[in-house]
Amino acid sequence: MTSCSPLLACFRFMALRLNLRRIATYSVVAALGVLSWGSSNAVTPTATATTLAARAGGSVVSSVVSGTVVTLSATVLAGSTPVTTGQVKFCDTAGISCVDSYLLGTAQLTSTGTASLRLRTGIGAHTYKAVFTGTAASITSASPVVAVQVTGTHSTVTTLTQTGVAGNYTLAATVAGTGSSVAPTGSVSLVDTTNNNALLGTGVLGSATSAQTFASHVTYATGDSPIASVTADFNNDGFPDIAMANYRGSSVGVFLGNGDGTIGVQVTYGTGASPSYVAAGDFNADGIVDLAVANSVSNTVSVLLGKGDGTFFTQVTYAAGNSPVFVTTADLDSDGVLDLVVSNSLDNSVGVFLGKGDGTFNTQVVVPSGLTPLSIAVADFNADGIPDLAVTNYIANRVGVVIGKGGGVFNSPVSYSVGTGPTPLVAGDFNRDGIVDLAVTNYTANTLSVLTGKGDGTFNAQVVYATGTSPYAIAPADYNGDGILDLAVANYVSDNVGVFVGRADGTFAAQVTYATGSGPSPVSTADFNGDGIADLVTGNYHGNNLSVLLGQLSSTATATATGISPVGAVTSAHLVKATYTGDSLYTGSSSNTVSLTSQPIVTVLTLSVTPAISAYGQQVVLSAVLNPSVAQTLSTNGEVVSFFNGSQALGTGVLTNGSATLNLTTLPVGVSAITARYAGNSNFLASTTASVPHTVSQPGASLSLAAQTLPVGTASATLAAQLTYTGTVAPTAPVSFTVDNGAAVTAVCTGVASPLTCTASYAINSLLAGAHTITASQPAAGAYAAASATAALTLTVSDFAFNATGNTVQTVTGGSAATFTFALSPGSPVYPGGVSFAVAGLDAGMSYTLTPTSVATTAGPQTVSLTVQTVKLTSQADTSPAWSRRSGLALAVLFLPFCLVHRRRVNARLLMLLGCGFLFMTAMTGCGSNTVVTTTTPVNRTITVTATAAGYATPHSASVTLKVQ
Repeated sequence: MTSCSPLLACFRFMALRLNLRRIATYSVVAALGVLSWGSSNAVTPTATATTLAARAGGSVVSSVVSGTVVTLSATVLAGSTPVTTGQVKFCDTAGISCVDSYLLGTAQLTSTGTASLRLRTGIGAHTYKAVFTGTAASITSASPVVAVQVTGTHSTVTTLTQTGVAGNYTLAATVAGTGSSVAPTGSVSLVDTTNNNALLGTGVLGSATSAQTFASHVTYATGDSPIASVTADFNNDGFPDIAMANYRGSSVGVFLGNGDGTIGVQVTYGTGASPSYVAAGDFNADGIVDLAVANSVSNTVSVLLGKGDGTFFTQVTYAAGNSPVFVTTADLDSDGVLDLVVSNSLDNSVGVFLGKGDGTFNTQVVVPSGLTPLSIAVADFNADGIPDLAVTNYIANRVGVVIGKGGGVFNSPVSYSVGTGPTPLVAGDFNRDGIVDLAVTNYTANTLSVLTGKGDGTFNAQVVYATGTSPYAIAPADYNGDGILDLAVANYVSDNVGVFVGRADGTFAAQVTYATGSGPSPVSTADFNGDGIADLVTGNYHGNNLSVLLGQLSSTATATATGISPVGAVTSAHLVKATYTGDSLYTGSSSNTVSLTSQPIVTVLTLSVTPAISAYGQQVVLSAVLNPSVAQTLSTNGEVVSFFNGSQALGTGVLTNGSATLNLTTLPVGVSAITARYAGNSNFLASTTASVPHTVSQPGASLSLAAQTLPVGTASATLAAQLTYTGTVAPTAPVSFTVDNGAAVTAVCTGVASPLTCTASYAINSLLAGAHTITASQPAAGAYAAASATAALTLTVSDFAFNATGNTVQTVTGGSAATFTFALSPGSPVYPGGVSFAVAGLDAGMSYTLTPTSVATTAGPQTVSLTVQTVKLTSQADTSPAWSRRSGLALAVLFLPFCLVHRRRVNARLLMLLGCGFLFMTAMTGCGSNTVVTTTTPVNRTITVTATAAGYATPHSASVTLKVQ
C-alpha cells in the first residue's frame, strides 16, 4: 500500500498544503452569505392525488413468488391532469416514517404523470405507499396502501445435543433459520433412527436469537483506483447495479447486477480527470437513471444520461469550483427537478447546479461552506419541508449545518465539532424519533461521530465510536432486519468494513468487521440477490477491484425434550436425530445424530368394565388397554392379558393394538373386584391394573302400553304391551290385560329379544263412551319381579247422518198415498246405539208406514221408506156467528119481492126463479146453524222424520213436503 491515500490523492492534498493561506481567506471571514434564485412571484400550489399499483408481468398483483420483480407504479394527478414534474418516494409502511431503510427508492415523475420503482423484497407480507413530495406548484399527496405478499420459504439448519443418563435423557434441538430475523416456529420431533425413526418425543421451539453477518467478499475487477460508488437500477430490470468512479482511470465503471448476488463485467465511460464521486438520479424525467460525476482535477461535473438498457450517453461536463470532490442530488428549489450539489474543496464552497428537467443544468451558483468541504448530506433537519445541507469541513474538524429558507435561500452555517479529518457523512433517523440525525467518519481520528438531531435544525454533541484505521466512507441501512438503522464504515487502512448495529435509542454497538479487498474507500448498499437483506459493495482503491459482501440473517430457536429414552430389552446404542418440519416461513431440516442407550419398556395397563352395573346374565365387557403397546419396531400384538375376579380367573383376552377384551355373562350377583394382568416379555415390562368394582343386580322386566281411542260400539280392542327385560332370558310368566278391572285376558308375547310384544283381544262393545283404563300385568317369576303398566282407553261417540233423498216434494189426490225415502248412515262402523224414528206433521186422518221402524247398532247404511196415506177432501162444517145469520135472512127478505114479480118471458121467469131460490137458500143459511159447506182448496203439509240414536244425545231430522188436492 502506498503512503498516498485516496483521500489525499482525490483532494490533491499537496495543493491543499500549498494553498493554506488562500484557504484561510475563505474561512470564517467569508462565513457563508445568503444565496437565492428563482422567481419571486408567489404561486398558489394545486392539490394532487396519488395512486399506487403493484404489478408483475404487466398485471396488478397482491401476491408473488419470492424472487419476482415487482413494479410499483405511482400516478399523480391534479384533478384529471397528470402532474409531470416532481419526485415520488416509494415507502415501506412498516416504518414509522418514509426514511432510511423504509424509503425503498425515489423516482422522477415522467411526462405521463407516472413514476415507477422496480424491486424485489424478502419473503413475507409487505405494504407500500407512494408519496408525491410536492413542488412549489403542486401540493404533496400520498397514495392508499398497497399490500403484496411474497411467498416462499427460507432454509434451516438443525443441530442436536444431549445430556442425562440412560432412561432419562434431555435433548436440545436448535433450529437456525437463514434469510430472516423472524424466529422459526413450531415443534421438533426426536426420532430413533436405529428403530425405523420411531418417535421418542417432541419439543416446542422457544424464543429465538437473531444474528446478522456477511458472507466472505467476492471481488470483481474495476478501473484504476476505485474511489466512489453508487447503486441503482440502470437497466430497469429490478436488479441493483453498481457505478464505480475510477479515480486514476478517469472513468466510471458500470456493473450490471445479475440478480443472484453476482455482477457482470464493468463497462467504462469516460469522465473528467480524477473522478472522485458519483451520484445517480433521473435528470431528464424519462424514468431512466442517469449519473453525475465530480471530477476533482478537471474541476468539472460530468453528466451521463442513461439509455435505459444499462448503457450511458457520452458525458456532458459543467464547470465547477476548485477541486470538486463530492456530488449529490436533491430538489433544492422545489420545482420538482433534480439539482446537483457539489463540494468545491479548495474553494471552501458548495456549488449548486439547478436542473432544467431535460437532463441539462444551469451554471453553478456558489454557497460558502466553511473550510475544505468534502461530503454533503441533504435532508430536512428542522422538519419545515425545505431541504437543508450538512457539510464536513475536513481541516476545521467540524460539520457545518446550513438551514434552507425555501426558494433556494439558505441561512449561514452553524458548525458542530467532530473528530479530526471528517470525511463522508450521512443523514438518517438513528433513534427512531422522526428527527434527522448525522453520522460522520473521522479519517484521521479513526472514529465515527454520531450527532442526534433536536428537530429544530440543531444537533446534540457528538457521540464517538471507535472504527478501524482511516475510516473513509459510510453507508446506512438496516443490516440485521430489526427496523433500526445500522452503519457500515469502510476502514481504508484496515482493509475491512466495520458494521455498527444500531440500537433503538440512537446508540450503536461496537463494530464487527468483515474483510474486503485492499484499501476499501467507498461503501454502498443494495440487495443484490433479492432476499430482502441489505448487502455491501466496497471499492478497493489499491486492489483495483470491488468487493461484494452478501448480507446474511439468521434466527435461532431451541426446543428441549426431557425424559427421552430409546426402548429395547438389551441396552445398546441408538442413534437419535431431531427433525424440524418447518413453518410458513422456513423449510424443514434434520439434525446430526446423537447416541443414546436403550432401556426396557415400562408399561401401564388400565381396565374398564362395561357396564358398571349389570343385570344377572347380562353380558359384561372387560377391556384392558396396555400403554405403550408398540415401541419403535416392538409390538405386543398377540400377547395375552388375564382377567380376574379377586383371585378367581375369569379368562383371557388377546392384545390387538394395545387392547384386549373379555365378554362375560357369568358374573355372580353382587359386587365383584375385577383386575387385569399383563405378564410382560423381554422388551415390555409386566403390569397389573387397579381393581375395578362391578355390581351385578337382579334382572328386571317392565311393561309399557299405548293409549287407544276407539268409537263407542266397537266390538273389541286389540291390546298390545311391550315387555322389556334386562336378563339374558325373557320372563316366562303370562301377561294379563283388563279394562276397568274387568275380566282378564291372557296375552301371548312374541319376539326373540327384548322388548317382546304381547297382544290380546278384549271385548269393549258394552262399554260406554268416555275414559277407561287398560291394565297390563305380569306376576313375579324366577329372577324377575312383577311388572305392570296402565294406559287410557277412550271411547268416543261417532255421529251419524240422516237425510231425505229422492223426490222430497210430492203432490197427490186426496185419498191416495205418497212414498218418501231417507238415507241413514253411521259415522263409524257402528251407530252410537240403536236408531229409532218419529214422524210428525200429518193431518188428522192421515196414516203412515215406516220401513224399517228402527235400526240396530251394527246395521250399517240404511234406506228408510215413509209411506203416507191421505184422505179425500170433503165439505167442512162452518158455524157462522149470529150476526151473519141475521144478515143472510135480511138479504133474503130484501130480494123476496122480486121473486113474485111477473115476467113475460119464460127465460126471464126461469132466471128469476133461480135467483129467488138462491136467495131462499141464503136465507135459510142465515137462519140455520152448523151447516157444512163444500170446498176444493189443496192441503200443503211438511212432514218431519226424526232419527234418534240411543248413545248419542242429539237426534237428526229430515223434512219432506206433501201437497194433497
